[in-house]
Amino acid sequence: MSGRNLLGWLFFFCAGVWLQHLYPGLDFLLPGVLVSLGEGRVVQTLCVSAACVLIQEGLGTLDFGAAILWYLSVTLVFLLGRYFFRITNILFAILVAAASGVTHFGITQLMCMLQQHSASLETLGNESLQQALALIVTWKIFAFLRHQVMPHAQSS
Repeated sequence: MSGRNLLGWLFFFCAGVWLQHLYPGLDFLLPGVLVSLGEGRVVQTLCVSAACVLIQEGLGTLDFGAAILWYLSVTLVFLLGRYFFRITNILFAILVAAASGVTHFGITQLMCMLQQHSASLETLGNESLQQALALIVTWKIFAFLRHQVMPHAQSS
């Protein structure tokens, strides 16, 4: 990873954690994984995904494993969806964001049941909808910024 690339990712992680502090319950690191997937750099994607999972598990209130399931499910949707859409297509972003909202709802509900926590379905539904909307916006903003900083990178 070049120095400029590494600085870009460090800035992204700082901004993502700061946004998560401002908006608890929303994941602002997932767009980085999606941008990295779009760039097609396997080692970079594995490193970014591992860092995101570790950060999410450290910040989260649920037991270990929720972030892993969350990132794997959204990555799977991304990988399957790119066979039907171009990754720069807004419909693709909407599909991935909608799937992320649904998986966020399902995984959080499952983990709450396993840990015997109670979660309001209305609150969880609102949070999942906010997550889907925030993902579309932050993914496209980060992809645009990344393309401005590193024009040679394939932007998603």
